Amino acid sequence: ANTTKDISMIVIGRKMRFPEKLLTAIQEHVDACATTVEQALKAIQELDELLEVGFSGREVKRVEGMLKELDKLERRTDKQAVSLRAKLFRIEQDLPPIDVMFYYRVIALLGTVADDAEKVGDRLQILMAK
Repeated sequence: ANTTKDISMIVIGRKMRFPEKLLTAIQEHVDACATTVEQALKAIQELDELLEVGFSGREVKRVEGMLKELDKLERRTDKQAVSLRAKLFRIEQDLPPIDVMFYYRVIALLGTVADDAEKVGDRLQILMAK
C-alpha cells in the first residue's frame, strides 16, 4: 500500500504525463502489476480454507497452482519493466531530464509493487510447507 501511495504522490504531485511513445507500454505494465497483486490477494483469501483442511489435500494443490501463476505474472512484470526502461532510454534525450528521472522512479516503484505481491506468495508457500 505504501509503494502505491508513493507512486500516486509522484504522479499526482508532479502532474506527470508519460510520453506518447510510452503510453501503451506503461499502461500494460500498470495492468500487469495490478493483475499480479490481484493474484496474491486471491491466494491469501484461500488462507481460511487452508486452515480448515489443516494445510493438506486438494486445497493445498489449488493454492500451489495459484502461487505458480503469481510467480509467472511477476516474471512478466519484470520483463515488461526491462522493455519499458529500454524504450525510455531510446527517447530520454528528447525529454526534460528531471521528468526522465521520475519516469524511471515510477517504473521502479511499479516493479516493487509486483515484487511485494510475489513476496506475499512466497510467505504463504512457507506457511504451507510447515
